[in-house]
Amino acid sequence: MTEEPIAISRPSSSLLRAFASERSRSASRAPDAAAKESREREEPRTSTIEEICPKKPLSDFRSCVDHFKGHSKARGADLLNMKGGADCVAFSCDGAYVASGNRSSHAVTVGAVDRTSYKVKHIFEGHGHEDVIPVIDFHPKQPPVLVSAGMNDKTVRIWDLRGTASHTRIGVNQLNAPISRCKYSPDGRYIIVADEADTMTLLEGRSFGTIMTIRMKDGCRDLCFHPSGKFIFMAAGNGRVDIYSVPDLKHVKSIAAHSNQAHCNSIAISSDGSTMAVGASDAICSLWELDRLMCTRNVGRMDWPVNALAFSYCDNLLAIGGEDRFVDISYQKTAERVAEVPLERECLSLAWHPKAYLLAYVTSSCDPRDCPVRLFGYTKN
Repeated sequence: MTEEPIAISRPSSSLLRAFASERSRSASRAPDAAAKESREREEPRTSTIEEICPKKPLSDFRSCVDHFKGHSKARGADLLNMKGGADCVAFSCDGAYVASGNRSSHAVTVGAVDRTSYKVKHIFEGHGHEDVIPVIDFHPKQPPVLVSAGMNDKTVRIWDLRGTASHTRIGVNQLNAPISRCKYSPDGRYIIVADEADTMTLLEGRSFGTIMTIRMKDGCRDLCFHPSGKFIFMAAGNGRVDIYSVPDLKHVKSIAAHSNQAHCNSIAISSDGSTMAVGASDAICSLWELDRLMCTRNVGRMDWPVNALAFSYCDNLLAIGGEDRFVDISYQKTAERVAEVPLERECLSLAWHPKAYLLAYVTSSCDPRDCPVRLFGYTKN
């Protein structure tokens, strides 16, 4: 399978300026980050944390490969009553929690991640949904707060782990089809909810009132916010990525990310806003330079559709999962393979720990002997 850049028409200058402006603000914060990193290097390290989460991010291809040669073990997460399988996984913004949705009991299940060993211990199970939970997302500023959506019960629920006796139920009756995605904006001001057909709704992050509802052309298979919070990027049909402005949900541009015969199934944007990854049913993951909205490289090592994508906290690693029996971990600057996570079933969801090189993934297995939520990146010892 050849890997050639995809040519597209040049985007509007105003959109490019918006992306470039956000990148400039990120660059202006770089000296502070460098000073912080310098201070951290001087602090003593504990061996366990140093092994899984080096103080200095892996900055080149060779260091990434060497790291995962010694960190190639996967371990099941201790999340109780998950025998019926799961469809999603997410980490809190500080990495203290990992959550998933129980496919059989329709419960939100949360585990606490130990800060030293990175082992997961079950702490919470929340009931309320009447259907499968396709997506879970933590609040970007408040680690104990998370949102979940029921596929066919047309509800979004807000959970606060500090008061586990109740939760907030939000009805989203404007949707015309099963819910496919639900996500917080980077500042937590908004929650975006989209269905599999043609409707997208923007909710206010505090009052949970409906701000705007629009009709889409080809539905939503996946979506993500730009780090600035000003744009939503949506993976749609016919190989397109649609860009909408926030909070007015005006359509800004459509990108021909893949061929017209393919469907874009998954999308992710690096935390610095420089790179976008788009996975599609043509078994290709395309990598885009957002400052120019130009495809610069492709990952074509998969044989089956790509369903899940996730950037690591340092943005140098991209995890790619789908119907193949492995998760591909790529060095995103060159698209070279860093590591491979073997699977027995197709991958449904991926999430990197926000401070460590630990990858959580969910497969389609319904075998009660299997743990549906696993974490990759532990040492062999």
